Amino acid sequence: MKSIITDHDSYEDQLARYTRADILYIDDLFKSKRGDQDGLSPSDADVRLAFELINGRYVENKIVVISSEWLLTQELLAVDEGTFSRVYERTKGYRVEIKREEGRNYRIDG
Repeated sequence: MKSIITDHDSYEDQLARYTRADILYIDDLFKSKRGDQDGLSPSDADVRLAFELINGRYVENKIVVISSEWLLTQELLAVDEGTFSRVYERTKGYRVEIKREEGRNYRIDG
């Protein structure tokens, strides 16, 4: 979506498509950067896009499945409380967070 942000009509069409889908899976949210790990935060544009997608789906009461290396309760709420408080509210009873700990990365530690 970021690649078409300057084409207003295409951007709005894509946003509407993602907002209307029955289920939206966001894989590796903010993958390129992660708070405490490298001292970087998502760009303002990334946060705005996340808000537009998540809020649009929140208003329409649509399902969003998110995978991320960011922890919702410790990092994402600090990035943008307005956006991720919606996720927090809707995921009560369904949320799974796996704390980072040495030896838990099966790709590295087998």
